[in-house]
This record gives sequence, structure tokens and C-alpha cells, in this order.
Amino acid sequence: MNKSFSENALKKRIFSPTTFISFTIAALIISFLLTRFDIDLSQTWKRIYQADPQLYLAAAIVYYVGFIVRGYRWRLLVQNAHPEETKNPLPSLMFFGQSMFLGWFVNSISWFRMGDAYRAYLLSTKGQLSFSRTMGSVLAERVLDMLMVTGLLALAAGMLWTNKSENISGLLIIAIGLACLALIGLLGMTIIGKRLALRLPGPLRTIYLNFHEGTTKSFRRLPLIILASAMSWLFEVMRLFLIAYALNIEVSIPLLLFTALAASLLSTAPITPGGVGIVEFGMTGIFMIALSREDAISLTLLDRSIQYLSVIILGSLLFMVRALLTRQSDAANSKPDPQRKVPPSDDQN
Repeated sequence: MNKSFSENALKKRIFSPTTFISFTIAALIISFLLTRFDIDLSQTWKRIYQADPQLYLAAAIVYYVGFIVRGYRWRLLVQNAHPEETKNPLPSLMFFGQSMFLGWFVNSISWFRMGDAYRAYLLSTKGQLSFSRTMGSVLAERVLDMLMVTGLLALAAGMLWTNKSENISGLLIIAIGLACLALIGLLGMTIIGKRLALRLPGPLRTIYLNFHEGTTKSFRRLPLIILASAMSWLFEVMRLFLIAYALNIEVSIPLLLFTALAASLLSTAPITPGGVGIVEFGMTGIFMIALSREDAISLTLLDRSIQYLSVIILGSLLFMVRALLTRQSDAANSKPDPQRKVPPSDDQN
């Protein structure tokens, strides 16, 4: 099993100089955002302070229920990717939802979506599954998300086309470009993947073939997977709608849909962990199509307090609890069993 994603190794990667540098970059972007748009901070904080706490809590609940929906979709992909290895029951749906959340947490504080590999490690360890094949299901999930985001962005952009906003057209072009790259990569893997594997050394060939099959076989039962994907994005829009309602701000559903999708797309930017700074800049710019500056920044900050800040706080707690339980389990397993009989040594004979 791959040990590079264990708790100790992960902590070393998270608390590395590059991570702190990336957060510094994010702070500079946010500082630029606040000064560039000439925002009345006192009015903005007043709007946030007056938000309805019950609706804010409802938005947070909707957001975290969304992890269960995404966990269910990932479970379907894993069942497709491991047809021979899933004769025994897979871990519970709650485990999949928790792993999705921990992956989100790691993505929020590290570069290059390390959380995706971390949750694959958690599942492969818990379910005794192939790590490379599990990573194939994660890649299939990323491709599916990119295609869904592109299609829904096009739908939302069509509804908002009368605004002819540069923000909309630019993000849509980026999404279409990334979706095309994802499709080209998937088609390339399907067409020449196995021929490529024949040129690899034995151990690498086995790893790649598992990864290849995990990716390509994940797309079985596609209608059910697409339905689960659509449900997960519905929860994203519901969260934003509840936050806007809590702030007593009227925003159209197409704009909420476009902003939720754009935030997801921008969060993959490798410049900062979880796209922090970049997501705020993009969301504020899109909301300003229809809202005042103060309303746009209030809505963005309140949403990111759930989507980013709460994930870091709760994710840190869950990560530490898991590390503590793992340490206690390892200590218990390392203790000698007093009931176990020790065979006589050669000296005693």
C-alpha cells in the first residue's frame, strides 16, 4: 500500500514552505480584491452581521449533506472500477462521505489537489482495494465533473446571455477548453492506453493497467451516475440561494448556478490551495453583474465562510481525531499479547 499519503507524510507536505508561500499569495490576492473594488468594509460587515443565522445554518447543512451525495456517486464509480474486488461489502456511505470531506479539506490547504489522492488512499486502505485502480475512479470522477460543469455553465450562460459579460464568456471558454482536454485524455487512454502499457517495465505496467481499468470501467451505469452528479450541483445552488436569502439579496437562479460552477472551476487553480483568493475574486466579479459591490462581496464572503473556512476548521478537527485514533490503534497492535505462548529458543533447547 502506498504510504506517501499517511497522516505523518501528509502533515509534512501540508506544513511545508511552499504551502505557506501559497497562502501568502492568496492573502495578496484578497488584499488586491478589497482595494481594487473600493469596497465599503463597514457596510459590508454590517450586511454580514445582519444575516439570518437560521438560513445561514441551513446553508451549511445543505453544503455538508452534499458530501454524502458526492460520496454516493464515488461509491458507484468504485463499484464499477473494482468489479472483481467488491464481492465483499464496500465501506459504508458515511465513510465515503467522510473521505470526500477529508479530501476537500486537504485540497483546501495543499497544492495540486492532493486531497484526491489522500481519499483514494483512505479507501484503498479501509476496503483493501487497489490504490491505482481507486485513483482511476477518482480521475473518472474529475472528468465527469468537468463535463458536467461545462454543460451546466453553457446552460447558465445561455440564460444570462443578455448581459454579454466578459466574465461569463471568459470562464465558459476556460471550461470548454478543460473539458476538451479531459475528453482527449480519456479517449487517448481508451485507444492507446494498453498499447502504452506494453512498453512499461513489469511493476509499472501492472500499476498503469489497474489505473487504466479503474478509469475506463468507472463509466458503467452512467445514467445513475449523471443523476447523482446533477443532485450534487443542485445542493451547491441551494447553498448559495439560502445564503443570498439570509442576506436578503435577490439573485437569479441562473446567476447562482453560473457562480457555483465557476467557483468550482476556479478552485482547481494550482496557484493557491483550494483556489483561495482566486475564487473570491471570480465570485465577486460575477455577482457584480447584477449586484452592488457591497452585496457581491458580502455574498461571496459569507458563502466562502462555509465552503472554505468551515472546511478547514472542521477538517482539522477530524484529521487530528483520525490521527489520534490511528496512533492508539498502532500502539495497541504493537503491545505483546500476554496470552500468546513464546516458543522456546535454541539456547533453552
